[in-house]
Amino acid sequence: MGTERQLWIYKQDGKAWKLWHKSIGAILPSEHGGMMGDPFDGIEIEYGCIVVYHFGGSGQKWHYTHRYRYQNNNWYLIGATINFGRLCDYLSNYDYNVLTGKVIGAIDSSKCDDSGKELSSKLDNITFFHKPVKPIVMDGFNVGDNEVKVPGGRESFYY
Repeated sequence: MGTERQLWIYKQDGKAWKLWHKSIGAILPSEHGGMMGDPFDGIEIEYGCIVVYHFGGSGQKWHYTHRYRYQNNNWYLIGATINFGRLCDYLSNYDYNVLTGKVIGAIDSSKCDDSGKELSSKLDNITFFHKPVKPIVMDGFNVGDNEVKVPGGRESFYY
């Protein structure tokens, strides 16, 4: 679905920049955003981490934020923030610390009238732990393909 993307990381060597690392998977292909088109929403360096943003969907929208840090001679996923849902139905937000396994979530269920005015809203907060079996390296990581089941049979989220 679209053009595969590579993330190229450069490192300064004296006055010159050298290609230090190439990675496939950290940035979604160009047509993975659904009707929204290209899902790539930006990249930045924050506190020594590479932070990648994606956005897409149709009636239901989603946002992904993934944080990667260089440690132990590799780039590892250390955190993910996932938002998805549809206005006047439900909106879910999960902040997942991949290193500790701690997940902090909020599910906002709402009902609206025909004009879109909110009639009722219920907010459920949840905190639980889901530790990956092994550390997740950037290379070969597939954004959005990794499921975490929320305890209590509520739903799953994908990061």
